[in-house]
Amino acid sequence: MQPFSVRAAEAARGSQLVLQVLLSPDNDDIELVCITAASAGRPFPITAEDFTARKLRSVGCVGVSLGLDGFTPHVALIEPLEPHVINAMGCALTEYIRVLVGNALIEQIALAEVTELERMYVLPDSRTYHPLFNA
Repeated sequence: MQPFSVRAAEAARGSQLVLQVLLSPDNDDIELVCITAASAGRPFPITAEDFTARKLRSVGCVGVSLGLDGFTPHVALIEPLEPHVINAMGCALTEYIRVLVGNALIEQIALAEVTELERMYVLPDSRTYHPLFNA
C-alpha cells in the first residue's frame, strides 16, 4: 500500500475541492474542513478550543472533482474505518456540497438581480414625455 501522503496527493490532483476529514475518537463527530488552495489565508473554521474539546483527529482527505457526470469523490484515508463511519462521511460530504452549491447559487441570483436592476436603471424613462399627454 502507498503511503498516505502519496494517496492524499492523488486524491487532491485534479480536484476542484479538497477537504480534510476530522473525526472524534468515538467516530460520531465528523468535521470537513476545506484545504483547497483557494481557501488559503482564510481563518480555520474550528477554534483550537473546539478542536480540543471535541477531540478531533485527522483521518484523511477527500478530493471532489466536477465532471460531466456530476461530482466524483477521491478519498485517501489514514486508517481503515467502519462502514457506518464511511456512510456518515458520505452524508457529511453530500451536505457540504449541497450547502456550497446552494450558497453559490444564492450569490449568482443576487448578482443577476443587481445586473438586471442596473440594466433597467439606464433605460429611458418613458413617463417624462408622451406626445398625447404633453401637447
